[in-house]
Amino acid sequence: MKIIFSLILVFVFANVLAAQDKPVRGKGINFNQSIIVIGSGADKLEHLAAREMQRYLYRISGIKLAISNTVPPGDETRNLFVLGTAESNKSVTEFNRNNLINLQELNPDGDGFVLKTLAERTRTVCVITARQPVGVLYGVYTLLEKMGFGFYLGGDTVPGENLPVLVPELNETWQPQFKIRGSIPWYNFLNSPTTWEEEDFYVFFDQMAKMKVNF
Repeated sequence: MKIIFSLILVFVFANVLAAQDKPVRGKGINFNQSIIVIGSGADKLEHLAAREMQRYLYRISGIKLAISNTVPPGDETRNLFVLGTAESNKSVTEFNRNNLINLQELNPDGDGFVLKTLAERTRTVCVITARQPVGVLYGVYTLLEKMGFGFYLGGDTVPGENLPVLVPELNETWQPQFKIRGSIPWYNFLNSPTTWEEEDFYVFFDQMAKMKVNF
């Protein structure tokens, strides 16, 4: 049975991650032939983040970007999405060490994240990083929102088809304003989760994660 979203929901959250910079929209850097790079020590949530980025970008472009643990040697012209924490991805460690990103601004135990584009000599690197793996996942969903996707309890919205993969220039650090961000569905009437089947709850929880809701 499909989830009936006319039920009354009380939210103890908003999209409450406050960015230092306003979201950047419009024209961007072409990432059509880019590679998604995750670390060899990536957590399962970081692997999920990479697959979600690959899946959603395929929906708008028809291009299935490769996911790799390494940057292919000798190929210094393809733009990169670099995902992960400093513990799992050596590239993130190097960027942080060279002060190209600043992970020290983030709460070590929190789920905030950094989005930053770095211009290298022959390519652009889009870094999505956090102190915790779940922050990397939230960072991917936020980047996708900046590219025109929408994530709601009722489902996703997609900006179109046969579109180029355009990434805006970014330099943002996102921190949660509330540690716990949740939704309270009411069960005391018929048009409610009382009528849901198991698959409906899975959909509900998946959409909550995309909206950066953690309770």
